[in-house]
Amino acid sequence: MGGLAIVVPAYNEERRIAGVAEIISSSEKARGAEIVLVVDGNDRTEEIAKTEFAKRGINLKVVRSAKRLGKGGAVWKGILASDAEIVGFMDADGPVSAEELDGIIKRCEETGNCIIASREIGKRKDSRRVLSAVFNLITRALFALGVSDTQCGCKVFPRKLAGDSPFLISGFAFDVELLKRVMDNGGRIEEYRIEPKTGGAQGTFSAIYVPRMFLDLVRLKMKGARENEPRK
Repeated sequence: MGGLAIVVPAYNEERRIAGVAEIISSSEKARGAEIVLVVDGNDRTEEIAKTEFAKRGINLKVVRSAKRLGKGGAVWKGILASDAEIVGFMDADGPVSAEELDGIIKRCEETGNCIIASREIGKRKDSRRVLSAVFNLITRALFALGVSDTQCGCKVFPRKLAGDSPFLISGFAFDVELLKRVMDNGGRIEEYRIEPKTGGAQGTFSAIYVPRMFLDLVRLKMKGARENEPRK
């Protein structure tokens, strides 16, 4: 045991995976980690990733699934594929810079806390930012996580805080379940401020996912209520 693993969930990410390789290779902390690429699509992501990571001298492990896993399922599968004591994940749109990734990893190593990338609300006033702000407000009301940005796609944490069972939520609301698990397992969550991305590769999130995300939050809340019911 020991070491660091970064999981990259990748569903049809052939256009963006080279950018992830570039960020990781430029990160002092991440370039020596085990990078676990979880592939569940049908494009050339795996082929391109192997080439891009190899030419940068990065340790890459590819985990392939024949069925669509969703983000939560892919991250869980990636965690299981590694024995590292500190694990994390980074979305394929490269939400953080190499310097920010270094800072997040270093902070986790220093504190033992779950460190999450956090964009400052208000710097960009597009529809995605508004939806994100509303989602975070509802999340804080339901789960009292005490963080301003649950959805930014870069989080690093001690492996033990993720628990021992697969995540209930496979979609974009998976991040909330992860943070709830961290708190339920006695961990602390600390936000690491990053600069919001402008231009370049963007994530696959769309407003069409919002209803599913809210339904997933309700499922997660109901699951917690059932678990806290007194046993007869």
